[in-house]
Amino acid sequence: MKNTLRNKRSLAILAVLAVSAVTATAALARPFFMGGHGDHSPEKMQKRVLWMVEDTLDDLDATDAQQAEVEGIVKRAMADLAPLHQGKEKAHEVLKAEWQKDQPDERVIAALLDEQAATHRQVADRIADAALEIHAVLDAGQRTQLLERFERHRGMH
Repeated sequence: MKNTLRNKRSLAILAVLAVSAVTATAALARPFFMGGHGDHSPEKMQKRVLWMVEDTLDDLDATDAQQAEVEGIVKRAMADLAPLHQGKEKAHEVLKAEWQKDQPDERVIAALLDEQAATHRQVADRIADAALEIHAVLDAGQRTQLLERFERHRGMH
C-alpha cells in the first residue's frame, strides 16, 4: 500500500512537472514579449519582433548597417527556434494521451521531460548566442542605453 501511494504521488508530481515543462517550453520558444492570446503564427511573430527590433534600434540611433546586421541576427535566431516551438504540439498530445490512461506510463512522461529539458537548453543557448552577436554589433553607448531600457522594463513587471 505504501509503495502504491508513493508511486501515485510520484506520478502526480511527474504529471505536474510535465505540464509545467510543456507550458514553459511554449513560452520560451516564442519571443519573451509576446504575451496574451491570439495569432502566434511564425509570420505574425516575426513581423512583430522585427517591428520591435526596428523601433528599439531607432531609439538607439543605430546606423543602417547596424540595423541590417541585427535584423539578420534576429531573423536567423527565429528561424532556428521555429522547429522547437512546433514540437510543443507533439509534447501536448503525448501528455494528453498519458493523462487519459488509467495507468500512465512513467517512462513516457520521463522521456517527455527529458526532451523538454533538452529543448529548453537549445532555446536558451540560441537566445544567448543571438544576444552575444547583437552585443558585438552595438557600440558601448548603445549597449548602455539598451541595458537601461531593459532595467526600466523589468521594473514594470
